[in-house]
Amino acid sequence: MVRTFRYLALVFCCVSLAAAVPGLARAQDAGVVDGGSSDAGDATPTDPLDYPEEVRTPIRFEYESLAVDGLCNIPPVDTGWVPVDSPIQVRFTFGIGCGYRILMDGHAVGSWPERPGPLLSFRGQSLGGFYEMNYTLDFDVSVRLDVEIAGVQITEEIDIPYLPDLHFGLYDKKRFTPFLLIGNPDRPFEIQDDIPYTHILRFNLLELLQTNIPADLLAVYIDIYLSGYAGSRFEGRRIVVETNESNPEFTFPPLEFTIENEQKWLPTNPADATPMSRATYEGAATHYAAVSVFPEVTLELLGNQFLNLPLFEIPFPLPDTDEYWIFDPVSFGLGLPNILTAERMIVGAAEIGDEVEGHLTIQNVGGHLLRGEAHTDPPFFVPYPPRFEVAPDGAVYLPVKFVPTLPGPATGDLILYSNDPNESPKVVRLEGIGCEVGGTCEVPEDAIWTCELERKCGCQSTDPGDPTAPVGTFLLALVALLWIRPWRRRR
Repeated sequence: MVRTFRYLALVFCCVSLAAAVPGLARAQDAGVVDGGSSDAGDATPTDPLDYPEEVRTPIRFEYESLAVDGLCNIPPVDTGWVPVDSPIQVRFTFGIGCGYRILMDGHAVGSWPERPGPLLSFRGQSLGGFYEMNYTLDFDVSVRLDVEIAGVQITEEIDIPYLPDLHFGLYDKKRFTPFLLIGNPDRPFEIQDDIPYTHILRFNLLELLQTNIPADLLAVYIDIYLSGYAGSRFEGRRIVVETNESNPEFTFPPLEFTIENEQKWLPTNPADATPMSRATYEGAATHYAAVSVFPEVTLELLGNQFLNLPLFEIPFPLPDTDEYWIFDPVSFGLGLPNILTAERMIVGAAEIGDEVEGHLTIQNVGGHLLRGEAHTDPPFFVPYPPRFEVAPDGAVYLPVKFVPTLPGPATGDLILYSNDPNESPKVVRLEGIGCEVGGTCEVPEDAIWTCELERKCGCQSTDPGDPTAPVGTFLLALVALLWIRPWRRRR
């Protein structure tokens, strides 16, 4: 009779505490797959660590500079009087400005396994790079004469007073696939625009000299043609990532990525739902340009061409200039799954051949869907299939059954394999008590201690943060549990 009352009290304890935790009634809805079977506890997965996962965060690196004089570090160019020893010489003064805009769209990618993880890499979006170049070319022209015209020796340097605004724009834009690190087939990236062979001006020297000779009688024309090109070559040098320290006792040096799609282990703090990092992109640009002028002299007498000096090219290659661009740093975060559960669970006490069930709370305190599966060995069992999913900031309650085959204490390991990049597998120590059929069933002291402090009465593990558990019901269950002990002492 006494034994019957004691078992009734233990059952009342478990049922009361189950009613005190509304979350237990939501176990199936919260994501635990309940197959209604408990015979799969010893089923070993083919590859329990094979939870490949990948999280991506958009990232954009951008650099911009306006087209102004001297921006590309090309100083003004003075050609001097050319061609040398010619009776008619020209002199050009070039002013060059250049501007650039480059942006690169891609993703910061965290992937795992292998563990510990995740492995960080940067993946450029296909044709997600855009480079825009804008050169401006302004120049002045002067003429020097050392000729004899109609018996008059003329030696003079003349600026072209009515020279039009000679302004040339060289513009081009082009797409590529970032991030132009080593191994990228688009590296080095090159962009260029050309000035076609263009007639830019014609003037009559006699009018400049104010000789009052009618042009239909005698004219000395100078024609100037121009051609050239300008462009840039660009390549990525590295991406430097600074991370939050996951352990204040150690300082992690910045991660440096120099190869396209290179992966490096990203140290993360398991307590961070979305670990933040800062990436800085660095690249090298080379700017180049070349201009050629083609002066031509034509002498007309009475409206007819009398003399034409052959066309010749005067090349003016400009020195290449190198720049090292450091882009503004970009902050990014990777939402990672993060499993949180108890280190130890008291499933309960049951007679040999009977069973008792508890519920383990599995929380996801991360920023990405947690996926996993649970495995254990007899006499402990979990439902089949043993998989679970937990949304960020969510929780599920995993049923764990204890079916004793021998009397006395029993222990086992519940192994939780998951896509947590830092903590898989997670091991929970399971404990249970097997009782002789018709005999006494000892309730261990630590079960009472667990009940008092964590609301785990040997039959369930509840969410310690749930403030909705009815206090009155819990106290009744605790009194019932404590009542078992005096009965046992009287025997």
